[in-house]
Amino acid sequence: MENISLCYKKCHRDKSQVKYNLDRLTNDSDVQEQYKENLKKHLTDHRSYDNHSDPNKALAIILKCMGTSAADKVGILKKRNNNNKLQTEDPIVAELSEKQKSL
Repeated sequence: MENISLCYKKCHRDKSQVKYNLDRLTNDSDVQEQYKENLKKHLTDHRSYDNHSDPNKALAIILKCMGTSAADKVGILKKRNNNNKLQTEDPIVAELSEKQKSL
């Protein structure tokens, strides 16, 4: 028992997970309509998912269509630096924060 070394398995995460600007999709009805139309166009262009006997391949095609439509119409969020979780890009909040620090 003394010679047993403790080992653990590290879980590898996807390094490049794309995040979309869902605030625009939920709050703006024009963006919602554009996304729906773009998604319908992409799905009609890739009708090959109907012919697949493997449901995993069909789902992969549908998810790819959803991703390209979201990237085109909704937009992709910029990567945030983990060290700056509490910082915001809103200029009003940044200005108010600076005023509070000066008091």
